[in-house]
Amino acid sequence: MQAMSRAAIVVVPSRWPEPFGMAALEAMGCGAAVVASHRGGLPDVVGEAGFYADPDDPDTLAAVLEQLIVSPALRAEAGQAGRARARLFDAAVMREKRRLLHEDLVREWRWKGVFRA
Repeated sequence: MQAMSRAAIVVVPSRWPEPFGMAALEAMGCGAAVVASHRGGLPDVVGEAGFYADPDDPDTLAAVLEQLIVSPALRAEAGQAGRARARLFDAAVMREKRRLLHEDLVREWRWKGVFRA
């Protein structure tokens, strides 16, 4: 986390389908521009806030990195977008989403007669 908090760019070139991209989320929370692979849960975490490159295509990965390296404005924009995206995964936000989901489920069960309270 210390290194990530000082990084301007963090690359998460996963080759396997990660169920959840915690490293990418932590990097976005630190304000780094994130370059991730389009595998597993990474796109669900990174969304439109980051950049994507196939880890098995070094030329494309290098081109995305070069674009970020030469453009401080692009890095800053990506860092801000990443911070905003990371806030969507905040515990308080997730707790509220879970509460609303629970209410929807109970309402649906009651409608179907599965649950009576």
